[in-house]
Amino acid sequence: MNASHDQMRTATPPGRAVRVFISSTFRDMHAEREELVKRVFPQLRQSCEQRCVTWSEVDLRWGITQEELAGGRALAVCLDEVANCYPFFVGLLGERYGWVPRQLDGDLLEREPWLAEYPDRSITELEIIHGALSHAPGSVHAFFYLRHPSFLERLPDGMARADFEAESAEAKSRLDDLKRRIRAEGFAVREYREPAQAGDILLEDFSALLDQLFPQESLPGPFEQESTAHAVFAASRGRLYVGPQRYFEQLDEHIRTDRPPLVVVGPSGVGKSALLANWAQQYGGLPTQAHLTSSLMERWRRRIFRPAKNSSPSDDERPFLLTHFVGASAESADWTLMLRRLMKVMRQRFAVRCEIPDEPSALRVAFANYLQAAAERGRMALLIDGID
Repeated sequence: MNASHDQMRTATPPGRAVRVFISSTFRDMHAEREELVKRVFPQLRQSCEQRCVTWSEVDLRWGITQEELAGGRALAVCLDEVANCYPFFVGLLGERYGWVPRQLDGDLLEREPWLAEYPDRSITELEIIHGALSHAPGSVHAFFYLRHPSFLERLPDGMARADFEAESAEAKSRLDDLKRRIRAEGFAVREYREPAQAGDILLEDFSALLDQLFPQESLPGPFEQESTAHAVFAASRGRLYVGPQRYFEQLDEHIRTDRPPLVVVGPSGVGKSALLANWAQQYGGLPTQAHLTSSLMERWRRRIFRPAKNSSPSDDERPFLLTHFVGASAESADWTLMLRRLMKVMRQRFAVRCEIPDEPSALRVAFANYLQAAAERGRMALLIDGID
């Protein structure tokens, strides 16, 4: 597939989150995955933390169950995760072409009609098409690492050559064609001879990418770091919720009224945080996962924290939603730091100029004054998750 969808797009700096999809064949790339998971990714995660960036990687070769393979759901899961990780993608290719699904699910073909153009292709190739080849090189941060064929002549003891060779002449032909297309499209392609070398090269490439996207001098201040931590925490919970629509309707109804505070209760792990995070995203008070991995994050911040117009509580305007998730950061569970954060948001949103005291004993009164001052300037709803 040529870069038809994104010809006019260019890669833009993402929000402060990097989620990378790792595409590879299963049996012959175990040493490379070990190298990345145990040595390289921890270094990149640490580098990201120093820049207030969230790092995560997705390698489904270690995450897809036999039931999913047998039921034909593996490809759908893979394509969903490739999309969730956009615009970051890594392809590791040796001499094996990879597992080819016997048939494609009808629902998946309806959802992803482009799959009909590629019958009898391996999951690995379809991931690469979806994550890289269907985009212009400038619109995606895609890196490919090709293991040199000479690796087959130096296999360590205990490794069977059959596990590393092409499955068939047809598989070899298709893999060679895939490699040629990757090079022809202009993506970053690096060759390596040993798994450790692959790790070194990937570390070098992504360290340079982090310097480009998140230069040290652009680090946000403590207040923005804390706000981003809450957004990232909520986005991680927002992807996991499946529940009745009536809960969303009850929350929508409550926020339109002047009723007393609403308390959401339930056993630990039942999904209270996921419910509130999803509802807040739907309401517009939190960024979605897509915002966190695109330049839309900055646009979301400007919209959420724009100064409110002078208005009265009776206006028809929807209330501004102020959220706090206990557990989102080391500071989020300290009630004094929580109140200071909430007051700072109200100061920015509603131009409240009351003092924010340092003494814990004075914070309760100051917080009440802030709530009253904010109410005089506009409507606001306060959501605190994990308040117990």
